[in-house]
Amino acid sequence: TYVKGFYCYGIDINPIGGFAIASVDRVANVDINGRIGRVVSGFQHVYDIKNGPENSIFVSDSKLNTIYKITTKNEIREFIKFKDTASKAVVNAAGLCFDKEYKNLYAVNMYRGELYRISLNSDYSAAAIE
Repeated sequence: TYVKGFYCYGIDINPIGGFAIASVDRVANVDINGRIGRVVSGFQHVYDIKNGPENSIFVSDSKLNTIYKITTKNEIREFIKFKDTASKAVVNAAGLCFDKEYKNLYAVNMYRGELYRISLNSDYSAAAIE
């Protein structure tokens, strides 16, 4: 399907039908017919999107070097902000992936080709980065 007005960088199948897309400064839910549902904006450069536990959405912003969590009430919460390049940190947060149990979120550094594991607490907040 074609999603008018959206330049898609990331996509993830939505467990309740349709899919979620990441498009520059916003994310959206789209049904299988291409109709746009929930839209959340206010990002600098959204690169990837993953549907998370409890109907949340996780978004990587490669320009702000941050991963955000969007709640079911469309609240944007900073999940983790990566530090500068002088420390072990993800620069230009890009690809995202959860493990099957939602115990870890993996993030890719798009320029260095490095993969980081972010351990999750029981409330799905960030515990540690490796």
